[in-house]
Amino acid sequence: MNLTVFLKGVVAAVLLPVLTTASAQTVRLANGAAVQGEPIKATPEGLEVNTPRGAQVFPWETLSPATRYRHQPGFREKFSSVLAGEAVAIEAPKAEPWATDTGSKTGTPQKASTFTPVVAQAPAAQPDKKPETGTSPRSQTPAASSTVMPFPAGTFVNDRNAAVFGLMFGPEPKDTLYMGFDLPAERGKRPDKLFVRTSNPPEGTPVQVVPAVIRNAGVFFDGIKWSGTREEYDLEAAIEIQYRGGHTHQLAAVVRLDGRKGNARVRYFLRCPELSWASAPKAPPVIKIFETPAITARFTEGGRKMIAMVKAGVWDLLPLQGAVDQQLQFEVLDGRGRSTERGRVKTDESVLRGKSEAWENEFKKMKGGETYQIKLSMNLGELFGNATFEQLVTAVDLK
Repeated sequence: MNLTVFLKGVVAAVLLPVLTTASAQTVRLANGAAVQGEPIKATPEGLEVNTPRGAQVFPWETLSPATRYRHQPGFREKFSSVLAGEAVAIEAPKAEPWATDTGSKTGTPQKASTFTPVVAQAPAAQPDKKPETGTSPRSQTPAASSTVMPFPAGTFVNDRNAAVFGLMFGPEPKDTLYMGFDLPAERGKRPDKLFVRTSNPPEGTPVQVVPAVIRNAGVFFDGIKWSGTREEYDLEAAIEIQYRGGHTHQLAAVVRLDGRKGNARVRYFLRCPELSWASAPKAPPVIKIFETPAITARFTEGGRKMIAMVKAGVWDLLPLQGAVDQQLQFEVLDGRGRSTERGRVKTDESVLRGKSEAWENEFKKMKGGETYQIKLSMNLGELFGNATFEQLVTAVDLK
């Protein structure tokens, strides 16, 4: 049987019955695991779900095809391509700016917004020209953000021509770091400094200015620090922002997270390959660091090669030290539930810096025509939790 026809039949058999009762379906991850909670709304970044831990945005690529069919704008139109086994790109609609109701003390949004409004203690930006907004084809996870520019007036040459975003490490104002820079006025130019400020800092606290460093023909902003606590761990984070340029002024970020609790120590490497930003008057996106982890995988070479990624929200995640799994564990079960193969897959920072799908493995004992259950798991420690993945794969002898 032709492999494409086979895959089309499998996907159709799994999805089409499910889609007939969409309204009653559970939100599921790409690995089939159910997400506890009810969907709230679809955003360009993903599906917002009211979970027991509060509202969380699950990036579209981490959700099952059936869930995306029900909730993701544009996915249904591409469904025939999905059934054909083709790779599809869903272009999310651009988020609309929203205005604050000046007659309300709480600032009720007048338009649907991806962001939750939290008024920061900073003066509103002065209108000048049409704002620019950076967008990313990959998912972002917006959290609470400001309805006004979270920097003092005069920080930027023009608030409406500045790229601003935030990283959220915890619920307290001091746990969110806002960052921004003046967008280059000419093509080919690069920003020379990055401004950094915590949310609602004590009065008189100066804005940190981080100079650009040119490294391997790239523009980097190093030496950005954050410290705080989570799950009784004393945490320190070293943050690196990379300006990648282009007509959309692309950004990337790396966070090295170090935690200590008594004599225990954990370390993580996190990478966001494409970081979103916004200009005034739009609310700057705030991306959470600690999100529910997920493993996603695809299988090539007749199902015998696994290519996987481990993510927490938009972050590629690699544990480096501590009571965590530093390798991705796998097990292959045959049709009778017998374990035919198991092992661990390694990767490192250098690989993860270049691609999200940093975990690769070739299965040695799969027989053509037989269906196997592939199980993946990773214990990411107290700070992130466990991630698992399961999928049935039919091995095909390719000629």
